[in-house]
Amino acid sequence: MSPSFQVGASVRSVSGGGHLIVEQDYVALEPGPLTRRVTHVERVVQGPRTIQMIRGRLLPPWMNTHFVISDGDETALAGVPGWSRRGIVRQLQQAGFSVEEEVSSFSRGAERIRPWP
Repeated sequence: MSPSFQVGASVRSVSGGGHLIVEQDYVALEPGPLTRRVTHVERVVQGPRTIQMIRGRLLPPWMNTHFVISDGDETALAGVPGWSRRGIVRQLQQAGFSVEEEVSSFSRGAERIRPWP
């Protein structure tokens, strides 16, 4: 069974729960039912082999880490608490992806999400 992490999912301008699925050579963010219903986005599959991780230094630890998942058309964020960061990065690397860390003061990466098409 592939690792699946419960995450906060931000798709377009809508945030809710979701799952980050990590398999060999495959990473996808599946938004929860409400976010899927509102945005009509079933899943965002990571295209490039490099995943950006944004760490907000001055954000509370339960919301200071976000992974940018993009398939080229759609970009979404998978938010996790800081104490989950190391395990997720390890799983991503074992699946064949590299992780680039970007440190900011307050950014969660929301400016990377394209609003409604």
